[in-house]
Amino acid sequence: MDDTTGTTTADPWSDLPDDPLIQEEPAPLHFGSTTDLVNAVAALDDAVETILAQGEHTWSRISSGEREKLYRRLERSRRKLTAADAAMVTSLRTDFAMPCGPRGFRWLARTFGLTLREAKTRVAAADRITTTEITNLAVPTSTRLPVLGEAVRVGVLDAEPVARLDRLLRALPLEVQDRVATAADAPVAELVRTAGPDAVADLRPFLMGIAGVDEPYTDDDRARLRGVTIGRQRDDGMSPIAGDLTPELASLLQRLMADHANPGDLTVGANAADAADAGERGTVQDPAETDGRNPAQRRHDALFAAVAAGYGRGKELAPGRGTTTIVAAVTLEQLAARTGTAVTDAGVRMTVGQLVETCDARDLFLQVMDFHGRSLYLGRSRRLGSVDQYLALVGEEGASSAPGPVTPPAFSQVHHITSWLFGGRTDLPNLTLVGPEAHAGIDDSRTDPRKWQTIPPPKGCPDRVLWIPPEQVDPSRAPAITVHPASWTTPGQILRRQSRKLLDLLARPTG
Repeated sequence: MDDTTGTTTADPWSDLPDDPLIQEEPAPLHFGSTTDLVNAVAALDDAVETILAQGEHTWSRISSGEREKLYRRLERSRRKLTAADAAMVTSLRTDFAMPCGPRGFRWLARTFGLTLREAKTRVAAADRITTTEITNLAVPTSTRLPVLGEAVRVGVLDAEPVARLDRLLRALPLEVQDRVATAADAPVAELVRTAGPDAVADLRPFLMGIAGVDEPYTDDDRARLRGVTIGRQRDDGMSPIAGDLTPELASLLQRLMADHANPGDLTVGANAADAADAGERGTVQDPAETDGRNPAQRRHDALFAAVAAGYGRGKELAPGRGTTTIVAAVTLEQLAARTGTAVTDAGVRMTVGQLVETCDARDLFLQVMDFHGRSLYLGRSRRLGSVDQYLALVGEEGASSAPGPVTPPAFSQVHHITSWLFGGRTDLPNLTLVGPEAHAGIDDSRTDPRKWQTIPPPKGCPDRVLWIPPEQVDPSRAPAITVHPASWTTPGQILRRQSRKLLDLLARPTG
């Protein structure tokens, strides 16, 4: 809480425990009533039947706002049942009803009519969030995640993100798994609450950093695994394609898609005659609005155009942001030593060595940052942000700053924190990266409590932008920041984390 502004900024990653091996005392066990449990399950079954009996048309008779609130309640109740699944799995393992090891997954799936994936998800979640100790010595116990468990019990998340985190933790060296699990518990719970369950998929760099473990895969490993296979042409004339791409090729293809696989891209030339006819009739429309291709078809057409014309050499493939090279932000220390990894603006992880070897040295862009992670000079006096400002934002933020699923910079739009229409300047401190879907939902006038709003941080705050949630997401509408693990190693994010920790130390009372 900032005493001068009353602004709350929530950073789930800035206050990791100094000694994550120290855990709080477990909560005392709660013994409920078996009669109440039986009656509640029966009531739940009756309630579900009542909901189904209303039919589809009953939902449509409710106003859109009330319907959304009602469905949020329904979804919250559905997620809460994950805790009941965990309790059931734990009881089955405790009294030896469920086999140990891989046979247990198959037994659970066969007995209760689940898919094998769902059975594995429920067991993994039970390992992490159950509050009951398993007395079956044949079942190995995992470090519990009490904060995530509480988030499940209040309906913030279900079993899937817990199971994903469990898989990531088990992929770490055995000797650090418990320490990393304890340190990641609270930050991951907050991350899922603000960015959604899919954010867990990008946690690997953060977990590796906590563990102090280097990436085990080398460039030689990736070179050995690379390959593309074009399958036999089918009767319909189409040929399947499959393979494994190196980070370099994946980065170039993702950059290609960002520049040329958006709605309306590469359609004007192909439909020139139709456009001319429409112009004569006075019915010219935006190509993006009339583009009937799905995303996979647009990616196919972009790849076709690149192979046919040479990526970045013809006018038809002129990139939208003035560059057709791999864009990534690294520190001077990483660049000099050629160590560490970086995330490209298309969301692909590469080693710094690969970046140096792949990119033309003439494309290096030097961004000087001050202590708070802000560029000292990159202003432009026009409405649209420049390529220089976009490159600076890649180093500042590394991904969309909007709450919700992460969007890499190449697929983001440059947003004015204080709207241009309301006096905002096109200077770097007033710009942030935002995904297209989130961008469309921002209220630039800051008058609609049902939409997201962006405001600049208070003076002395190291953050770049604060997000005010709509009242249906947070009735208090407390401003917050979004910190996503996908941009954990971005230089600007590193400097801001250091700044927050220093400010926290200075704010603590001495003596």
